[in-house]
Amino acid sequence: MIAREFSVNRLEAFSDGVLAIVVTLLLLCFVPFPTAFIGDFPRNPIALALFALVLMLSGIAFNLMWRYALARGLTEENAVQSRISAAIRRGLLGPLAYALSGGAALVFLPLSWLILLWVPVF
Repeated sequence: MIAREFSVNRLEAFSDGVLAIVVTLLLLCFVPFPTAFIGDFPRNPIALALFALVLMLSGIAFNLMWRYALARGLTEENAVQSRISAAIRRGLLGPLAYALSGGAALVFLPLSWLILLWVPVF
């Protein structure tokens, strides 16, 4: 009976997390549109700010999905929780950098490009 309750609780937690997964995938599916906009208008600050906004929202949604999985016990049992927590905290640097890039795009376009090029390296 205890194993069944554990399985049912785990399934309910997983089904609640489907919304987080769907939102993350929806945002990731939207990434090609601002990318094409940048390809057509590379010197347009609105295009670069939109690109940064979409990447920032995608990063936040991905981070929230991991936080949800960790809080509900949906990670593997043998996974080290402290390493997952550290990765989640480190994962906030990307959205922060994208937010800075989006703001910089409206003020000084080359700085925004530098921030966007820096994120994957870090």
